[in-house]
Amino acid sequence: MSANINHRIALGTVQFGLDYGISNAKGKTSLREVTEILDFARDQQITLLDTAAAYGNSEEVIGQCTGADFQLVSKFIDAGDRKAVRTSLLTSLEKLKRQSLYAYLAHHANSLIEHPVYWEELLQLREDKLVKKIGYSLYTPAELEKLFQLNMIPDLIQIPFSLLDQRFAQYFKLLKERSVEIHVRSAFLQGLLLMDSKDLGAFFNPVKPVIEKLTVQFPSIEERAAALLLFCLQHAAIDKVVMGVNTKVQLERNLTSLLKGAAVDKDFEIGEISEAILMPNQWPK
Repeated sequence: MSANINHRIALGTVQFGLDYGISNAKGKTSLREVTEILDFARDQQITLLDTAAAYGNSEEVIGQCTGADFQLVSKFIDAGDRKAVRTSLLTSLEKLKRQSLYAYLAHHANSLIEHPVYWEELLQLREDKLVKKIGYSLYTPAELEKLFQLNMIPDLIQIPFSLLDQRFAQYFKLLKERSVEIHVRSAFLQGLLLMDSKDLGAFFNPVKPVIEKLTVQFPSIEERAAALLLFCLQHAAIDKVVMGVNTKVQLERNLTSLLKGAAVDKDFEIGEISEAILMPNQWPK
C-alpha cells in the first residue's frame, strides 16, 4: 500500500459538536483544539470533512474554523416534507459558510424509503449545483437493498465497516459497478476496539476475546488504531475511511502509526458477533 494514504482518510467531526463515543473521556472538542486539528489535517493532505445537522453545533464550528480548502459532506435528518430537505441544506450551508457541498446525504435510510420525494429533491439539489453528490448513510444491508429496489442509486454512500463488521463487503462490487463512492465509518466501532476488555460490561462478552487478541498483536492504542484503519484501507473499493479524533495529538499519532503500521490480517478469527453489538444504537445506556 502506498505510503501516501492520508488522502483516503476523511475526518469525522461529530466530536466537534457532541460528547460522543464509548471510549471518549475528554468530551466535546474545544474550538481551539478543533482549529489545531484542522490545521494539522490540512497539512497532512486530508481533504474531506464529514459532518451532519444532527452533530450538535459541529456545522457552526466547521464554519468558524475552515475556509474553502476542505470538501464537506453533511447529512439531513427526517425533514418533514420535500421542501424541508432544501431548507435543511440551506441552513447547513449557512452554518458551514459555503455556497455548495461536496455531498449531501440522508442520515437515515428509512426517511428516503418512507418519503421517496426526498430523493427527488436531492436530485434537484444536485441539478441546481448546490451539491455535487447525493446519497445516504446506512446501518444495514437490508436498507441498501431496499433503496436499490426503489432505484435510488447514490453518488456516494456511507456505511459502517470494521474488523468486526463486514456486512457490506459483499456489495462492494455492485456499488463500484454503479460508480458509487464508498465512505466507511466506525473502523474502531466508536472506540470499542481500542478499549481494555476489562473495562467493558457483560453485554460485550462476545467481543472481548477479539479485543484481547488484538491487544496482544498490537499492544499500544496507536498500533491498534493503525491496524484497524489499515484493515479498511486494504480494501481497494473503499474510497474514504472516516476517522474521528478529539485532539490534534490523537490525529498526529494515528497518521504516524498508519505509515509504519501493519494491518489486521483479512483472515483474523472473529467468531459470531450479533448485530446488537455491531449497532451502537442498540448498546445498553
